[in-house]
Amino acid sequence: MLGSVNAGRDNFVLRRLFNLLSVNNYSVLVALASFFLLIFGLWDQEFVGFEARFGLFANEMYRNGLSFFPTTYGEPYPDYPATSTVMIYLFSLLMGGVNKLSAVLPTAIASTAVVTLTYLLLASYSRRWAIMSVFIALLTQNFLKEARSISIDQWVSLCTVGVVYLAYQKSAELPRTLQLQIIGILMFGYLVRGPFGVVIPTGVIFVYYLSFARYKNMLIIGVMGMLVLLIGWAVLLGLAYWEGGETFVQRVIDMQFLSRLDREETRNSAYYFTTCVANYALAYPMALMVLMLLPWCYKNLDVQERTLLRIFSLWIAVVIIGMSIPATKKARYILPIVPAISALAAYPFVVLSNSIMANLGRLFRIIFLVWPALLLALVIYGQKMVAMKHYQVNIPFTTVYIILFLVASLSLLVYLYKRHQQNSDYYIAGFALLATWIVNLAVIEPVVLQTQGSREFVEETEKYRQQLNAEVVFFKVSLDAAPISYLVNVDQAMRIDVMQNIQEISQIKKPTLLLIGDDDLVKEEAVLTKLAPPLVQGRFNNAIWHTYLLAGRQEVAYKDP
Repeated sequence: MLGSVNAGRDNFVLRRLFNLLSVNNYSVLVALASFFLLIFGLWDQEFVGFEARFGLFANEMYRNGLSFFPTTYGEPYPDYPATSTVMIYLFSLLMGGVNKLSAVLPTAIASTAVVTLTYLLLASYSRRWAIMSVFIALLTQNFLKEARSISIDQWVSLCTVGVVYLAYQKSAELPRTLQLQIIGILMFGYLVRGPFGVVIPTGVIFVYYLSFARYKNMLIIGVMGMLVLLIGWAVLLGLAYWEGGETFVQRVIDMQFLSRLDREETRNSAYYFTTCVANYALAYPMALMVLMLLPWCYKNLDVQERTLLRIFSLWIAVVIIGMSIPATKKARYILPIVPAISALAAYPFVVLSNSIMANLGRLFRIIFLVWPALLLALVIYGQKMVAMKHYQVNIPFTTVYIILFLVASLSLLVYLYKRHQQNSDYYIAGFALLATWIVNLAVIEPVVLQTQGSREFVEETEKYRQQLNAEVVFFKVSLDAAPISYLVNVDQAMRIDVMQNIQEISQIKKPTLLLIGDDDLVKEEAVLTKLAPPLVQGRFNNAIWHTYLLAGRQEVAYKDP
């Protein structure tokens, strides 16, 4: 009797587990697979480029404790709230210190949630549409790049797809519970990304209700977004005053608002319509092709298809047009379009009738089918360009060629064998994603790390600094630039100074290490050639840098431990 009870209980558990992972709920598998793709291989990577600043934020918070604003050099930094840094800090506490994985985990979680909500948004209508949207989102280069780095804009994407998903569950209605949920998401968006975290989700949900001609709901959403923005702005300025007085308040206003509207170095107003098409390939150009053909088949669609396609089209338009208004334009600012462009790009795979959209789906299948081979050709071309420019990169190109050739061959063979089956698109999209992931992991990221990395140069310089108890001085740079890349690779707080005039070296009496880039070295060669050869030279902050000892040269007796 007891055995039959236990057997029944085991069968019940197995049935529950099967149901969880069955075709009725692929979202768990989508989330787990996406999360694995986004964090694999990050543990020992160093912070490069834009993420070095956030790595320093996390290091300083880990040493000094929580604060309302992230800090550099022990001073509050005005451009971001501390929310994203706090999340990194909490993961770093769990892992025993700040590293690339602990810093990227919050972004990876947000990115996984974006992909999963994109799937859930479409799965109620078509699981095929939902699955292909996930593949295309993960194939989108800028999404993959940002998802595997520190990206606060990915949280704006999550807030945006989150409000659309919640609203879509209620169709065109806006009950009190949904209002509270949207307010909560907008508040979180402001905590993570400031005004951008409110404006973008509010704009998208505003046009969502516009698509249903629910003008009262549009007005409610507009008022809610404005109130959250004003309250958030007031709280932010209040915290800024508490942290650093009126001076810091003005810096917050300048950095988070005025500088984005009026800046000397601005990109073309059509930047998001031109350059970013390549940044967000394959999804963006595929979505544009769908939009161009949509008027010819729109009348033949059912009501739910029309609704979804209308929502996605307006979603893309409001983000791109809205983000074209500020003077400062960066590709990552329009990350919230990824769910919408992925859904539009995946739509032709759903169309089974003999129509113009179905023909476009056939073209997309060919693109996916040859994508591994195209990546193989691009890697071969890239290796030749690297050789021509004499870059020193350690990439196993031969191994990558073999793997990509096998993936391209398997993709073709599986398609030929499965082409008459309805799920054949999953196979070719899966192989396209695998090829993209391999190129990103084995070629693109290593090239970026080896050409923009600073760790080796900093470690060599640090050995001399510690031996000589020397100070570190940079030549003619902003403290918010190259020194950040130095400090993020140091395990302790330290002082950094900047020298503006090379003649100042005559005033230095104690051991000092001068760090100078190649461009400035050429200009000051007459003075620096009088010094002994540099102690260290190598790649630092995406350029060749040199470390000179300005005093105490006789004390140097460095030995590699």
